Order: sequence, then C-alpha cells, then structure tokens
Amino acid sequence: MANYFTLPDGCSKYATCESCPFSECKADTKDIRKKQEKHKQVLEMVTAKIPIEEIKRKTGYKDIRSIQRIIKAGK
Repeated sequence: MANYFTLPDGCSKYATCESCPFSECKADTKDIRKKQEKHKQVLEMVTAKIPIEEIKRKTGYKDIRSIQRIIKAGK
C-alpha cells in the first residue's frame, strides 16, 4: 500500500526544495504551510476513498490534474 502521507515539498517559487536554484530560500513560510495542509487534506481524502470529483469540490482545486499530481507525488 502506498504511503499517502508523504507530502511534496517546494513552494510557489520552485516545485522542489532539493533542486531549487536559489541559494537562499525565497519561500514564504505561510505559502509552504498552506500548500502542505492542502496536500495533506487531499491525501487523507484519497485514503478515505472519497471520489476525486468530490475532493476537487471540497478543496477548491479547479481541475482533476492538480489532485492527480498530488496523489502521484504522495506515493
């Protein structure tokens, strides 16, 4: 079974911390926390077997692809 509680890292400036080109962190702490909380919420709903359409509606994501990327990154 996949580990749905592995959260993707990164921020709105760059997708992953590991390959970030900035020498100093440019991320806003609130931005990272908000992203992680929203990702965790999506992954918990997936674990609870809630349909993607309902997850989209509850989280406010505009398309299913965003949710699918979160699920893929969380595996």
